[in-house]
Amino acid sequence: MSSVEEQPLLEENVETHKRPSPYHATVPIVIAVFSVSLSVVALQQWLLLYLCSNYSDSKEIMPGLFHSVLISKPADWDTCRQNQVVQQMTAKWNMALTLFTSIPALLTGPFWGALSDRIGRRPLFMVVPVAVILNCVGIMITDYFAVGLWLLLVIHVVQGLLGSYYVGIVTLLSYFTDTTTPQERSHVFVVGEAIIFLSFAFGPYVGGILTRVLPRGVSDVFIVTMIGEILAFLYALLFLPESLEKSKRKDTKPKTLREMVIDIKNLLGEINTSLFLVILILTFIAGIMPSKGLFFYYAALRLGWDALDEGQYMLFGSGIRIFYMVAVFPLLTRAFTNRRKHSKGRAQFDIWLTRISIFFAALGPFIMAQVTTTAGVYSVSAIEGVAILAVPTMRTMLSIAAKDQTAQMFASVNFLEQMAAIISGLVFPMIWSNTLGSLPGAFLYVAGILFLLAFGLTLFIRVDQVTEPELEE
Repeated sequence: MSSVEEQPLLEENVETHKRPSPYHATVPIVIAVFSVSLSVVALQQWLLLYLCSNYSDSKEIMPGLFHSVLISKPADWDTCRQNQVVQQMTAKWNMALTLFTSIPALLTGPFWGALSDRIGRRPLFMVVPVAVILNCVGIMITDYFAVGLWLLLVIHVVQGLLGSYYVGIVTLLSYFTDTTTPQERSHVFVVGEAIIFLSFAFGPYVGGILTRVLPRGVSDVFIVTMIGEILAFLYALLFLPESLEKSKRKDTKPKTLREMVIDIKNLLGEINTSLFLVILILTFIAGIMPSKGLFFYYAALRLGWDALDEGQYMLFGSGIRIFYMVAVFPLLTRAFTNRRKHSKGRAQFDIWLTRISIFFAALGPFIMAQVTTTAGVYSVSAIEGVAILAVPTMRTMLSIAAKDQTAQMFASVNFLEQMAAIISGLVFPMIWSNTLGSLPGAFLYVAGILFLLAFGLTLFIRVDQVTEPELEE
């Protein structure tokens, strides 16, 4: 069989050196993800310092919305991080920026997916870098020219309309699907996700280092991020081959918000409701993960952390999760090999591993709210990392319960995750800003309660609901 015949998804007249492969798409995404992750924590620190420098004495509801001061006082990090008024301002602005991105992204996400099927994957690889570049430009204009923070709200709306990071991930997975056979696809997906995960893991740490070594500290990190995003854009523009043949493109009509809600409602009646409720609450918890961004302000207030300290913590947490996935999970599967030989045994294994993982995840926030040292925070992170083991088992149980509606189910779960992100982006900053003076760890307690609720719901999952029927003996 010729090399062309071995690649049924590709056109026969494509030259070998131009033939798309999964690794072509990995390059721009890795550059884009690493570049934007450089400024994830830096943005949080910059926002707090900016508000402290210009508006620490302001009585406005949203200081800096329509105007900015031309003369600002120097912002000292140790002073600003302990200023409760500034912390409250920062929480409000974080909430506003999150909502101004998440809501438009929820509405436009289906449009970008349909557009990818119609015009190909390559153009959409340029969308994410453009959105990040716009954000960096907006921050620099705000920082240098004192135009007010309204500009960031406008830019975050544009980011949302461009699909936010959802577009990049969906396009990458579509590119992988176009350029692989079913036999190799799962391996490519795992490798691709691992590479992206590592890119994001190291970014905040490197960004933290840059905040201390660059001439203007936090502000200069956005310049580095913008340079990286420009490189990702140029690679997609000049070197990335298109993966979707013209003959395979189709005029897909994106689903409306109403249609997605109807799909979810229909699924509730067609698969087991108790399992779906578990998925629902877990996706809500997955959605509140962005609220972990509040932990930086919490640690800054109580422990004196800055961007580098948070970057080191995030890198440690990523290492812990990798350890659980590549070492602990395989060990557990081997230890229970005999039990997992049959479908019923595999279902029991998945249920119990999910319960145990979520239980430890619930302990984490409660303990974290009590610790007062950096060493204690790292110790709790090692416990919380167990929660990552629930991810593959929940996906497995979901795919079994959904039966022949797997694609629709995962699409619905993605929709719920985005809704959860919007809700958490509204609720958790409000909790933080209203309790930081009396109970700074309140938002952690709420997160722990939600995990406990999820744990309680897993107790209602029955083995027969998540057992593969075709494998029953």
